[in-house]
Amino acid sequence: KYRSVELVLIDPNYKGLIDPLEVQSHMSSSVGLLSFMTVNHEIGTIQPIQELCSLAHQYGAFLHTDAAQAGMFLDLDVKDSGVDLMSISAHKIYGPKGIGSLFIRRDLQNKIQPLIHGGGQENGLRSGTLPTMLCVGFGKACDLIKIEREKNHEHLLNVSNKFLERLKEKAPNISLNGDTFLRHPGNINIQFPGFDAQDLLQRLQPFIAASTGSACTSGSEEPSHVLSALGMHPSEARSCIRFSFGTSTTEEDILNAVDAIVEILNSVHD
Repeated sequence: KYRSVELVLIDPNYKGLIDPLEVQSHMSSSVGLLSFMTVNHEIGTIQPIQELCSLAHQYGAFLHTDAAQAGMFLDLDVKDSGVDLMSISAHKIYGPKGIGSLFIRRDLQNKIQPLIHGGGQENGLRSGTLPTMLCVGFGKACDLIKIEREKNHEHLLNVSNKFLERLKEKAPNISLNGDTFLRHPGNINIQFPGFDAQDLLQRLQPFIAASTGSACTSGSEEPSHVLSALGMHPSEARSCIRFSFGTSTTEEDILNAVDAIVEILNSVHD
């Protein structure tokens, strides 16, 4: 906006998916860059990045994707996807907090102006002394995740499915936000009709750690912009909770969590 560049926001469908045909309706030779999340951080929806990338290149545009949420279970091969730029973060794959990386296609690197000037580190794109320990930790996390990706995917899918199935058995009025199949296996975003999500979270502490949105918007009292983009009324968005599952989550954890949630739901109604 500061450089008089027009910014166009593409609305997703009710599952959070971006329709490539909708994107194509906005495309022309004047479009320079498309940017999409590979996996949404609140509802877990997986976008068709490869298809969107092909579309961008048809019109001579570049594509950037925020793939921070994808590393745990997707193979982020930039050659296969064809992306021009990709952002990833260490802490999303059990690496250290405070470090991430930006892949930039080799032939684009000399066309990008640095935001930070100084010593010329990282090929002059981002000056500043690199945090060696964080770099090493990030690299090791990438090595481990590559080895354990399939096992992690299977485990996360197993525990999240069991959580949802058992919770639906005991609280049939709940509904899943996002796509049923094209989703992060460790993410479940649930609407609890008739309940206030913040009230439920307060009652669930300290037994369950969950959230009404992403950590990026944890200080906001407004309804989730992600859920609002799905077409939800503010009252509906305020009844939704995001549950996350990790590699150390056990079936016992799942059963205990569901029992605690159902107990709270019943106590609120009583």
